Amino acid sequence: MRLHTAFTHRLRSTTAAALGAVILTSGVAVPAHADDIDSLIATMEEVSHEASATSEQVKQLASEIEGGEDRIDGLRNRADEAQRQAEAALAAQQDHQQEVDGLAGAKYRGLMIDPVTNAIAAATPQNAIDRAAYLATLT
Repeated sequence: MRLHTAFTHRLRSTTAAALGAVILTSGVAVPAHADDIDSLIATMEEVSHEASATSEQVKQLASEIEGGEDRIDGLRNRADEAQRQAEAALAAQQDHQQEVDGLAGAKYRGLMIDPVTNAIAAATPQNAIDRAAYLATLT
């Protein structure tokens, strides 16, 4: 029995020593880990707040970009319309310039254009009236 008692005593001593070592190690390590964890949590909260602020800025900028794109589209439409109007005005100017050049050439050559020829050569009634008025001023 004595052997059994010695073995039990040795087992209890070893277990107590191991348990003491675990308690001492964990007792010292837990506060160190707790400080690290608290620091990590604080850092994560700070990063989270910064990310939220940056996300809000990105949303605001995206909204401003969208508004700017709408404005650009409107300005492009206005520019296209102005371009069409300019092209129409240029075409009208070229048409009138051809008429003026024809009348000036006829007058330069000394040809008399009678009212009937003038009326027949006109593209529209308004054009005939304009030609007649112009010829009247030349003579």
